Amino acid sequence: MVRLSGNYTLKHLRGATLLLAIIALSALSLFGLSLINLTISRIINVDLEIDKVKALYVAEAGIAKSLHELKKGLDPDGDGIGVIARSKFFEGTFEVTYNAALFTFTSIGRVNGVERLIQLKCVGG
Repeated sequence: MVRLSGNYTLKHLRGATLLLAIIALSALSLFGLSLINLTISRIINVDLEIDKVKALYVAEAGIAKSLHELKKGLDPDGDGIGVIARSKFFEGTFEVTYNAALFTFTSIGRVNGVERLIQLKCVGG
């Protein structure tokens, strides 16, 4: 048995070592959990950004389809203005409306609950 200063021996310090080990493991566990939380939140943010880009492309596809129908004289719904009702495209949907007063096409792309809106203003000249 090793004698320390005073009346304490190593045998009496075993409880303190256990307490120190528990505190160290708790700190490491909290650090690990915070890293996991940070990683999950970053993954969610990246997925959201990807959905935003996809919704933008879907909205652009709606504008392109509407303009294509107008140029080719196609008019599936018979309205004569290139309006497209909600249509499925890729992983989302789009719909195109036309405002005759402002001469603008508006396309809304939706992917996984994310919406992006594009407006195309027609100018003469």
